[in-house]
Amino acid sequence: MKPRVCRVDDDGLEVVGAFPGSVDVHFDGWRGWSAAIDRVSEEPFVVPWPKRLRPWLDGVSQVSVTHEGEQLFEGEVSFGSGTGRVELVDRHGTQIIIDKWGLQQRPFEVRRAGGAVEMMTQMAEQVLEVMRRDCGIDGWISFGTLLGAARSGAVIGHDSDIDLCFLSERATPAEMIAELWSIARALTDAGIQVKHKSASFITVVYEAPDGGMDGIDIYTCFYVGDLLYETATVRAPVPRSAIMPLRQLEFEGRLMPAPAEPDRMLTVSYGPGWKVPDPSFRHQPDRETTERFHDWFGSLMTHRRDWVSVNTAAAAKQDSSGSSFARWVTGQLEGRPACWTSDRGRWPTPGTMPRRDTGPWPTTSRTRDEALPEAARSRGCPRVRPGATSTCWTCATSSPPGPWRRAPRAPGWSALVGCWSLWRNRCARRSGASPPWRCVPAVGSTWRA
Repeated sequence: MKPRVCRVDDDGLEVVGAFPGSVDVHFDGWRGWSAAIDRVSEEPFVVPWPKRLRPWLDGVSQVSVTHEGEQLFEGEVSFGSGTGRVELVDRHGTQIIIDKWGLQQRPFEVRRAGGAVEMMTQMAEQVLEVMRRDCGIDGWISFGTLLGAARSGAVIGHDSDIDLCFLSERATPAEMIAELWSIARALTDAGIQVKHKSASFITVVYEAPDGGMDGIDIYTCFYVGDLLYETATVRAPVPRSAIMPLRQLEFEGRLMPAPAEPDRMLTVSYGPGWKVPDPSFRHQPDRETTERFHDWFGSLMTHRRDWVSVNTAAAAKQDSSGSSFARWVTGQLEGRPACWTSDRGRWPTPGTMPRRDTGPWPTTSRTRDEALPEAARSRGCPRVRPGATSTCWTCATSSPPGPWRRAPRAPGWSALVGCWSLWRNRCARRSGASPPWRCVPAVGSTWRA
């Protein structure tokens, strides 16, 4: 059935037919959103506007919807109050798009003249140099950045950041977490700001020349047997020769490190049709891949932007004394060791975070929850379950006795990443179900792929 857009209004796009791909939605000629629609229906159905696009939809706009070059809809549409024109422009005057993840981005195609592309490329070179010089780790351009380099030797117009990867040779997730933290520390020592997104993914952030903040993503890649794990989207048999030794690939007028076989790496990530641009392409890893990454490395990104916005607004209204819970935590931290252990049940403070040269890490035996507030105990936080005798691979979270191998001790904040994800999910569910972790049985000297 031929795809057709019946109506465009405040609710979204009312469509009918087969959409085995994506549609591009333009507002007064500007492509503000590319939506992936994989549905076939003889009855009209509504594709809603993404949450972060809705605040901009107030006014009148000439809207056009296209699918694979064919125009499906064009007409003047009134949104919200219908006053003025719809303008997808941020507070710095830069046009924005809503990307495949439903997030607001500032695409390269309108930022090159302002120096954003040049600065980001220079920053990527600096990051790679710090990794190589201070950590002995060779990184390379990857994902969308590699895609642009392989296609045209430049950034992709609708992209908004640079992606870097490195191959970890560490034996366990806990050791990989510590390795990524060593990279983050080296970057911080070099005067570069870093945000942690998960225990296998960090972002370098800096002020862009045209206003706002830009970012460069750094991902941990590793092998389990013959399977390559590349962020939380790739789990596939890829020979090491496809990555190492690295080669040089032209990107934005300079040579950047790239995998030995870019075509093979891009095929694994984007499929055999990677040479054809698709702004709405979205990685859709299988459950096995996502569960493994989540269990091994956790995540700090669930609703993070929303919580940052809420907490920033709330902080502006509160006095400096903080909440009663914050005062309780402060009291627990005063004069305590810098690393959390389940013997003591205490958290580290950023100012007292131990380094590798300050002595051995505390050891863990059994969990005691006497020092924790009733709220934490009553919610069944997996971090404070009494009577546990073994340690989870990824984050040293106490887990039921069983044939699990103990993880090497990772630095305190590293260990907390997985713990936070488990605690958040457990407390959010507030049920009697088992904590949503999956420890990995020790099988010889390898771990399950």
